[in-house]
Amino acid sequence: MILSDQTILRMMDDNSLVIEPLGQNQIQPASVDIRLGNTFSVVEDRLFIQNAGWVDPGFQGEITLELFNANRCAIELTSGRRVGQLVFARMDASAIQPYNGKYQGQRGATGSRVFLDAEQKAEAAE
Repeated sequence: MILSDQTILRMMDDNSLVIEPLGQNQIQPASVDIRLGNTFSVVEDRLFIQNAGWVDPGFQGEITLELFNANRCAIELTSGRRVGQLVFARMDASAIQPYNGKYQGQRGATGSRVFLDAEQKAEAAE
């Protein structure tokens, strides 16, 4: 079930959902508009970009948005620019293991931490 603006506002009032900073005009009927923060990172074009597109229950921190410009024209990215939406879904039950992974508590533009995965460590040791 997708959460409505009414439910999102109620959850924000009781602090079960925290989104900062947030302007009232960012709350839509079934989503929250997200804006660019004030930290940016440039990845060289020979690195692989992967966008997970999902925020697991239990995650706390700033979300890093990875963008790829497939256009020949440059696009100016400025802090505060609206770039997407978060849609919230209600789970049928609480998670047995809420998120507590390698991105927990991240602040600012955070690059890939795939090198911390157990599979990557095992391959590097071989």
